[in-house]
This record gives sequence, C-alpha cells and structure tokens, in this order.
Amino acid sequence: MVTIVRDRVTAHGVSLPLPLVHRVGKGREMSKFDPPRSELMFRLWVSVLGLLMLAGAVTYRGWPSGLAMFEVIVIAGGFFGGTLIWTLRKLRKHKDTDRP
Repeated sequence: MVTIVRDRVTAHGVSLPLPLVHRVGKGREMSKFDPPRSELMFRLWVSVLGLLMLAGAVTYRGWPSGLAMFEVIVIAGGFFGGTLIWTLRKLRKHKDTDRP
C-alpha cells in the first residue's frame, strides 16, 4: 500500500521524501525532471563544438550543393543550433541543483 503524507511517500514500509519543484524567478517553476546544471553545461559545449566542426567542414570542403546542403546545413546545423538555444534558455532560468 502506498500512502502520501505531507512531503513523504511511504510504500512497503519504506518512507521517501517527495521530489521538490524548484521555483525560479518571476514565478516560473522548474519541473523535477529538468536536467541538472552539469548536464546542461555538457550539452552547451557539445552544441558549440558541433557547430564549430560544422563550420570547419564547410570552410575546408566548401559550401555543399543539392541534398548535401539540406543534410549538412539544415539538419546538422538545426540540431546543434536548436540544442544550443534550448540549453541557453534552460541555463538562464536554472537554479543550481548540483550543489548541496
């Protein structure tokens, strides 16, 4: 049987605290499922590195044409650029949860 009392959940004799929802400035709430700051920083640097490698490849090999342009610029650039923008937005409103 599972019971929830105030801020704890008890199941089969084991009592655990309920996850907290972090409140971050201007009334915005962060979900308990948001990634920690360390993962966001990892995503940020992978996105920057991916965009730099994409720019380096275009500089070295030249501007692609035809379907290669769609694949290289739209898909790869959109993925790394979109991840970079998403990560920056999350970092802007993220409360540091890695530190105790």
